[in-house]
Amino acid sequence: MVLGVQIIGVAFSLIVIYLSFLYYKKRDLNAFELVIWLILWFGFLFLVLFPHVVDNIIKDLNIVRAFDLFTVSAIVILLGLVFYLYILVRRNDKRTAD
Repeated sequence: MVLGVQIIGVAFSLIVIYLSFLYYKKRDLNAFELVIWLILWFGFLFLVLFPHVVDNIIKDLNIVRAFDLFTVSAIVILLGLVFYLYILVRRNDKRTAD
């Protein structure tokens, strides 16, 4: 089961790394944004391939499984991104209303 999830995670990582380069070539991303996304996707790829790296963090936080840590981290990151996007949308709404 874990190997199947790892294969899906590796495939997903490689696809989004490729898409990041495509969007950079199309000039939808600048160099700084490309570097940030590549760090994120290569970090995800590393954690998919070597999930035992987070074992010390899991022990310190009293979390049972690595998947639980990844799930909680993903929810926190997504909530932060949703808030940031909400602020951007509000700014754009104010600009168009003026």
